[in-house]
Amino acid sequence: NIPIIGIDKSIHRLSKNKIYNIDKNNEPNDTSDYIDEDTTSDKINENEALSNQLTNNCLLIRAELVDFWILALQSDWVIHSHYILYPNPYPKSKHLQRRWHGHPSFPVLLILGGYLEIRSNWYIYCQEMFTSISEVFENNSMKGLSYNNLAISEIDSSAEPMTHFERKYKLANVKLFKLSVDLPVSNLANRQKILSLNKHNK
Repeated sequence: NIPIIGIDKSIHRLSKNKIYNIDKNNEPNDTSDYIDEDTTSDKINENEALSNQLTNNCLLIRAELVDFWILALQSDWVIHSHYILYPNPYPKSKHLQRRWHGHPSFPVLLILGGYLEIRSNWYIYCQEMFTSISEVFENNSMKGLSYNNLAISEIDSSAEPMTHFERKYKLANVKLFKLSVDLPVSNLANRQKILSLNKHNK
């Protein structure tokens, strides 16, 4: 199974043989057919049947993402693709560590390998992410590893939205951006080093 970790209405997009219908007010036609941004454990239980609509190679997981990354690294997983879609940019400089690229566990994500894509309506966020990725791989703890195809681009306004947030931004004609990069597959020694540094930085 492929773990799917997400918020918003992504479960609806992943539902088998379902079409994301929008009425004239830009709202889903059937509000009982999705999990909203304020999802709680009770709501997840109420919508448990929705998980049965997912394809057989998908697994819906509700978890603390940083802990999941650490557990995946400890289990020596190699992740095929990561998507961080429209995270809170925390624009105040004093909140840098609340941004994903300023978080102490950010190297854990990078060492997991695979394709990484971040989408944001804030171009500066993508620029900061670009710089952070470059700096992490220049650090001694990542010595000998290299990434490929690190780039920032504007998202095609005609492309199908990946999330409800993206749909709302596009309807408002907001420019959207994505950062993408191919991360290296690291060896066990590098992974253990990153785990050790992550414990030290907490």
